[in-house]
Amino acid sequence: MNSHPSRANDPLNGQPAVAGSGSEQPKAARQFFNGALEFFSVPEALQMIAGASKTGVLTYSFPDSSLNVRLALRNARIVGASGQGVPRLSETLLQLGVLPATVGALGLEISRAAGSAAQVALTRAAVGQAMLERALETRVIAALLLIWQRGDGAFEFVSSDDSALGIDTGLAVEALMLEVARRIDHLELDLATTGIKASSVYAIAERIGDFSSRIHALSAGDWVLLNELSSERTLAEVSRATMRPWDELILSIVALERAGLIEPRAAQRGIRRSYKALEIGQLAPAFSLPSLDGSSFSIGAQRGRHTLLAFHRHAGCPFCNLRIRELITAHPRLKRANVDVIAVFSSNLEGLRERVGTQQPPFTLLADADDAVHTLYGTGVRLLGMLQPQLLALWLEGKRLGIKHGEIDGAFARMPADLLIGPDLLIEAVLYGSNAAQHIPIAALERWGESGIYEQ
Repeated sequence: MNSHPSRANDPLNGQPAVAGSGSEQPKAARQFFNGALEFFSVPEALQMIAGASKTGVLTYSFPDSSLNVRLALRNARIVGASGQGVPRLSETLLQLGVLPATVGALGLEISRAAGSAAQVALTRAAVGQAMLERALETRVIAALLLIWQRGDGAFEFVSSDDSALGIDTGLAVEALMLEVARRIDHLELDLATTGIKASSVYAIAERIGDFSSRIHALSAGDWVLLNELSSERTLAEVSRATMRPWDELILSIVALERAGLIEPRAAQRGIRRSYKALEIGQLAPAFSLPSLDGSSFSIGAQRGRHTLLAFHRHAGCPFCNLRIRELITAHPRLKRANVDVIAVFSSNLEGLRERVGTQQPPFTLLADADDAVHTLYGTGVRLLGMLQPQLLALWLEGKRLGIKHGEIDGAFARMPADLLIGPDLLIEAVLYGSNAAQHIPIAALERWGESGIYEQ
């Protein structure tokens, strides 16, 4: 990933210096600590260094170098921060209400100053000690939110005896860590499970559908965010560009995804008339469809959950109604196994209510009137799948349910498909029916929900 082109030229970026890095301090006098975040998490590494009341610089580094963060510490307090993941001091001061003229004049003075101590003194004189510490707190929290749950990097601490390192008072590490943890918990999302990462790229959903019922819920910030996402930037880049803290950004991303307005860029297939079947490991393409009760459902709402996404023929199909009855009977067991059922029918909403809807299933039924989502997910059309002799008994049993058949809304030879979608919206199992009644067995669904492993 490319580095931020202007960050190095920002005179208010507040780079913490590692004093004594030259001849001022012999290498033998230094202390080094380092390790992998796979074994020591970001908060654990910070707690370890701060707990020992060390003075020096703690560096977090990642494969994506734009996330690297350097924290200057003095006696268990953070006194400086730098890195692309750290918001610029100038932007933070503006965000906190400092006048643009003050920030501009300060930038000119700092650009002429020599040394970190002189730059800090100028900033303190211009905005005051309280604002200086508030700005540092805002910048450090924003940086830590971005990397708090990452385990793919490393940390390194280099000690220093420089008492002039960073600002005078500094920030208490324990209080700062509690605030970051509180905001992460507020997300109510396990980001490691759901697959939302700083490197994730989102885009406007290809099949938004009618979202008139959802438009009132969008804030001005959401519209700004939608505009930023159209540029196909990573979420880390979007966070920096919009000056939105990571937790606030993720809450907005999740809300927009649940509304069906955005989707992971990797899930997009390019709108066309026909699609290939989806495979294990692919992201589930985004879509929005009307549900039985008339509300709009988006597949993005299933992030963080285990989902059976089942594609059926039309709402009066005896095979399909028989399968729905089977799912209704199994619903208590599937619910205990934490499996959500979403059933998509190649029918309009009226047909859905008049036919399969009369069974009153306790799970979501969706109307895909024009077969667009069936096509998006690559469900097949196979005439021979309707003519297999062993289907006759199932057809008659389905007919005995007494469900009104009605006209066929979609393709007559449309085959069913079951997809198991994990909490990160990745497809974990897929079965494209070779006949009109082929589905994943209920027992296999239960085992998958309980263990996360699909075995038919």
